[in-house]
Amino acid sequence: MEGDALLLVDDLDAAHVSSGEALFQTGWFIESITTQVLVVFAIRARRPFFRSRPYWFLVVMALGTVAVAVVLPLLPVGRWFGFVTPPPLFFVYLIGATAAYLALVEITKGIFYRLVSGGKTDSPSCSRRTVGGVLQSPVQEVQIGETLPKRHLAREK
Repeated sequence: MEGDALLLVDDLDAAHVSSGEALFQTGWFIESITTQVLVVFAIRARRPFFRSRPYWFLVVMALGTVAVAVVLPLLPVGRWFGFVTPPPLFFVYLIGATAAYLALVEITKGIFYRLVSGGKTDSPSCSRRTVGGVLQSPVQEVQIGETLPKRHLAREK
């Protein structure tokens, strides 16, 4: 009798642990897809991502991917992947963590471009201007099928 009670407690504990693992995996899936997809907007241009205008198809596909990642665990098909429904507070965390991650990417990107330019601001490719007190870096956009001038392709010796 005592052994049966221990098995029951052991089974309940295992169910609790596995539901915690499933919630962790579900949260990790949603958070990683969200940040990986949205970081594309931050690294695609030299300017801050909120000042850049991506192609509409990229925006639609990215937001669609994030929507699928968020909704998938809420649907019955999500059970096939071992997902569970996350608590509402998780989505507050998701927004905060994603915003913090994108802010860190923007800060790191700014530092990177300052280091790459070597502080030179006299050449056209490194010239900077301020708009409303915010430092702006020009972005040379290349259309599909357009080639870069040979001076951009040649290595400096």
